[in-house]
Amino acid sequence: MLLALALMLFVLFSGDTLVLLDKVVNNSGDYLSGFVGASFDTYAFADESAQEWKMWWTIFFWGWWIAWTPFVGLFLARISRGRTIREFVAGALFIPLAFMMVWMSVFGNSGIELVANQGVVELGEQALNTPQTTLYTLLEYYPYVGLTAAVVTVLGIVFFITSADSGALVLANFTSILSDVNHDAPVKLRIFWSAVIGLITIALLMAGGLNALQSAVVITALPFSVVIFAVMIGMYKALKLEGSKADARRMIAGSAPGGDWKERLDRALDTSNRAGAAATIEHAIRPAMTQFAQELESRGQTANVTEERVEGESLSNLMLQVDFGEATSFVYQVCPHRMRTPSFIQADDDFYVRLDVYLAEGGQDKDLNGYTRGQVIGDLVAEYERHLHFPNPWQVSRWAMCRRCPARSANHLKMLRCNSIRI
Repeated sequence: MLLALALMLFVLFSGDTLVLLDKVVNNSGDYLSGFVGASFDTYAFADESAQEWKMWWTIFFWGWWIAWTPFVGLFLARISRGRTIREFVAGALFIPLAFMMVWMSVFGNSGIELVANQGVVELGEQALNTPQTTLYTLLEYYPYVGLTAAVVTVLGIVFFITSADSGALVLANFTSILSDVNHDAPVKLRIFWSAVIGLITIALLMAGGLNALQSAVVITALPFSVVIFAVMIGMYKALKLEGSKADARRMIAGSAPGGDWKERLDRALDTSNRAGAAATIEHAIRPAMTQFAQELESRGQTANVTEERVEGESLSNLMLQVDFGEATSFVYQVCPHRMRTPSFIQADDDFYVRLDVYLAEGGQDKDLNGYTRGQVIGDLVAEYERHLHFPNPWQVSRWAMCRRCPARSANHLKMLRCNSIRI
């Protein structure tokens, strides 16, 4: 990205800088003002040449971006874990959009200037016939063409490799069972999918060149567009679920740790090393989870505690899961994470270990280092109680039905309340 930025600034300052900057603003305004209209323009009343443009530009890029959706979307989500939706959208959509608008405006208007005002007609013809080499020809009209052409070659290789690598990574993760969400599929599987992608691309290019590749992209994108609608529905349901969970957490307030303020301060400043975290797991977390699961089992619940070793880590992940049939399971997981000690806190080591709590809906920004067994059980009970007050779709429909019922009685509402607590 630094190379791409440097190349763009070189073209910007080597040309008529003020005119190019004016055109960047003008092009941005044209894009924003015409976005809605252009999105719905099907060239229904245009001539045959416009219909051909729609087929090999508009529809092709529609299919192109849909075909890239599972790779780019899941890859960006994979490397953005822990970000908010607002941060993800800004980082993956608006920032690249702004950069590409400036990039296309600077290079596009530089080429148009050469063709329209300086009579370099062959550049325009090359852009129509062999667009993949036009950038090199454009740079020939600027100084240091040897250096800039080398930069363009490096950029092309790097962009192709990173795109293929992200696609292979996602395909490998799709076709393997990941024992830990923090680790990806084996490298051998990623190499296999990279080879498959390369062979398919070569076969399509040999069969019919770019036209065959474009046709294949559009054909495969059409059925996948249905999947995108399903993904949108799934995202809506997931966000609605998260909102319901947040409402449930607000209903059941409280803090599990307890103790006086000095103990809470000790936990806040705790920078336990690996040995201290291992002791907390051994003497507090593991027995607390086991005791809580046994108590739930004695009360007729289905609960189990599992422990999983993570590759490259000496400490295990512990997870308590309580199943409720068709309703959402209660999950309480503790994952050790090695963190760098803040410079402003006095500590004996440059790194410390956090024992982070994860529920089914994600991390809770809670470190269990220094907790006693009773405090861990208290936190377990608090999270379990919040989960029981989370309304699943069945409970919501029952409550809506009972509100409409004209004959609802006190016993009826009492029964409903018991059902909602014992999901």
